[in-house]
Amino acid sequence: MEISALAGASAPSGKPLTGAYAGQDVGKEAFLKLLVTQLQNQSPLDPASNEEFLAQLAQFSALENSDAMNERLSEMAQSQQMAQGAGLIGQRVHYLDRASGETLPGVVGSVELVRGEVLLDVGGSKVALSDVVRVDGAALSE
Repeated sequence: MEISALAGASAPSGKPLTGAYAGQDVGKEAFLKLLVTQLQNQSPLDPASNEEFLAQLAQFSALENSDAMNERLSEMAQSQQMAQGAGLIGQRVHYLDRASGETLPGVVGSVELVRGEVLLDVGGSKVALSDVVRVDGAALSE
């Protein structure tokens, strides 16, 4: 669940949110800044209701949960890609060579994770898993 533009949040005057945050996805740091600013600048004669603050805190909690879930999903996707790469060890593959634009064959020797990207060692070349366009199966014994 993604919370965008703090739907339902109001500026201290009670007007809809405008300016730098309007129409944008707001991160938790910006959300907290906005909440603290709203608390500091509310009118003592017309303070915001408890329900408004509870709703904003609920939105903040949902935002944090969403961030945590996105992080876990990214980790799971990376693990799944590593497993895919490991399954290709010893397999003959064809991959797109980014430098020449050609499709080249080779046998996967190892797999590594470099800066979040799964790389295969195919005949001494580092090949991104996403560049593999065909898998022939087990390499022939020579």
